[in-house]
Amino acid sequence: MEQIRIAHIINPIVASPHSDLGVAQPITFESMLRAKNAAADTVDVELLVTVYEEDQSAVPGFFNKPVY
Repeated sequence: MEQIRIAHIINPIVASPHSDLGVAQPITFESMLRAKNAAADTVDVELLVTVYEEDQSAVPGFFNKPVY
């Protein structure tokens, strides 16, 4: 049986650590990584970002980053 493939694309930004997004974004990143790892036997998940150059520092290393 062929494995299902999913591309999950998000648009992270550099956010103030105390803002709502600054709190929620790292939780989202970790949740996505855990889900990818939990499903690894049945689903091939690729974590992707589309991001402005100035926001690249907000992207964790386990996401595939675009090349400029």
